[in-house]
Amino acid sequence: MPSSHTALVVGLTAALGYKEGTASDIFGLSLVFCLIVMYDACGIRLQAGKHASLLNLIVSELPPEHPVAEQSKQPFKDKLGHTPLQVGLALFWDQQWATYFRSLGYIAIIQIIEST
Repeated sequence: MPSSHTALVVGLTAALGYKEGTASDIFGLSLVFCLIVMYDACGIRLQAGKHASLLNLIVSELPPEHPVAEQSKQPFKDKLGHTPLQVGLALFWDQQWATYFRSLGYIAIIQIIEST
């Protein structure tokens, strides 16, 4: 499943790039924010999910009378983060949608101008 967080920030960055230009300060700030979110999605959160899987395995092998086993009735969520491929797919997919909606926006503006 592609990263929805990546798709959101890529859409924001693309929209700001189209509207304000790629040389604007706000586009640069948005680009840095976009890179941080993509790094978090495929780096930090993915590793946290792998750690949760390992902790679940360790806790499941504890004897039932162990205090940690008694407190850990529910396993940790281990479906965190995205692979770099999923982040890349979100990046590509959202760029396609941004381009499509940009073309629709221009078409709508032209139709409004022509109708007046």
